[in-house]
Amino acid sequence: MASFKLVWLFCLHFTLLERPASAHFIVNTPPPLGNNINNEDIAPCGGFTPSGSDTLTAFHVGGDAIDLTTLHAQSYFDFLGMLGDSLSSNWTFLIPTVEQYGLNGFCEPSVEVPASWAGSNGLLQIIQDSEDGVHYQCMHVNFVASVGSPNSACTNSSGVSAQFATDPNLATVDGQTTTAAATSAVPKTPSSATSSAQTSASTSPSKSAAVPTAMFETFWNWVLLIGFIVISIALLAS
Repeated sequence: MASFKLVWLFCLHFTLLERPASAHFIVNTPPPLGNNINNEDIAPCGGFTPSGSDTLTAFHVGGDAIDLTTLHAQSYFDFLGMLGDSLSSNWTFLIPTVEQYGLNGFCEPSVEVPASWAGSNGLLQIIQDSEDGVHYQCMHVNFVASVGSPNSACTNSSGVSAQFATDPNLATVDGQTTTAAATSAVPKTPSSATSSAQTSASTSPSKSAAVPTAMFETFWNWVLLIGFIVISIALLAS
């Protein structure tokens, strides 16, 4: 019985440690500075700092793909960029805030940046606001002229949809200030992924269908955690 208690408590300890890292987002393209979902709540780049030794990925100013894996059933995303790598607050909003539903692959296939950035190095930043907080990732890139080639690997998974929205919480986080230092790129029409997700009812769930999914996921996470705690208390008391 004592051995069983030790095994159970070890499992509980492991579960509690893993919960904060259980669901954020992963950047697939362009390659991020690093992927450590335990540190994604550290602004402005998820605990990573750009350096001169980074391998820079070409990002086309006329439109290029940003490919994510989302691990929340519902969240908001901001896509920002800046010249240089000083991690100042001089971020430019590239597209309006996106509200995304569904799990796994989420693609913005043609995100544009100001044409004047071509020929310079800089950073792309993604900020996610989800049920368990605000998370950050950055990519160190070389901005180049023209439009990027279509990326066949950058697609929305079945059941993933997105629409432009507002999120008051993202208006106050690091990297998105309301000062003059943070500017907005020229307002754009939705990228093809966001646009098609808004208009296609055949492949994407409605907003009303996605919200209960997020609530369902959260509810059962808490049921699992409370169940572990109750059983552990009972074992310790026996």
